[in-house]
Amino acid sequence: MIGNCAALPETLAEAELFGWERGAFTGAHRGSEGLLETADGGTLFLDEVCSLAVGIQAKLLRAIEFKDFRRVGAPTQRSSDFRLVAAVSEPVEALVRQSRLRADFAYRICGVVVNLPPLRDRGADVKLLAEHFLSEAGANGSSKSLDSTALRSLVTHDWPGNVRELKTLMERLDLLVDRELVTEADLRPYLGSPVSPPNPAELSDILHSEGWDVTRTARVLGIGRTTLYDLMHRHGLKRPESVA
Repeated sequence: MIGNCAALPETLAEAELFGWERGAFTGAHRGSEGLLETADGGTLFLDEVCSLAVGIQAKLLRAIEFKDFRRVGAPTQRSSDFRLVAAVSEPVEALVRQSRLRADFAYRICGVVVNLPPLRDRGADVKLLAEHFLSEAGANGSSKSLDSTALRSLVTHDWPGNVRELKTLMERLDLLVDRELVTEADLRPYLGSPVSPPNPAELSDILHSEGWDVTRTARVLGIGRTTLYDLMHRHGLKRPESVA
């Protein structure tokens, strides 16, 4: 089972995860299984798990530990033996410091950690994913391919939006390019000219001017938050403790 926590409104997240009983809330005309119950005997993948409220993280921690939980509005416990795979797009340590991820919850879900490098550092993956997404986009009839100049441009692009940006671009090319072979010229309007990353002093100044707010700083630089975190880590820049 797959759940995107960032897409779950806080008021509905608990019901979506744990299920609910009939009459538990307005509109609950019948009971329903949640993701945990549906994943019994299998794997539950939660994307952007840091988007869950800390109270729900505590309940999820108990479900992981004891393999039981309670539906919203239910008087009794239910059981579910599931394996949890969780993903976040920011460093776990930073999420804990920002109180967006409970420390005990983070320790529990980080049994095996796979650090996936950003797409810009995985040139071979860029080629494979681009060809896959373009083929997937053309499943309804078109059959486009990328020539060597297009592939070279894709590999050298910074990809601030990571895999989602690449997939969207391939879907756009499938719709807008009227030839079977996609070239570098077709990509140029969407990739633009590569932007040089700021040096450590420039990055520190921008972070300071934006109050070390990662979202605002990334917007100023025109890059994704994950890319910004990578730059901060590379240059040893950390949010000062004096900044609230």
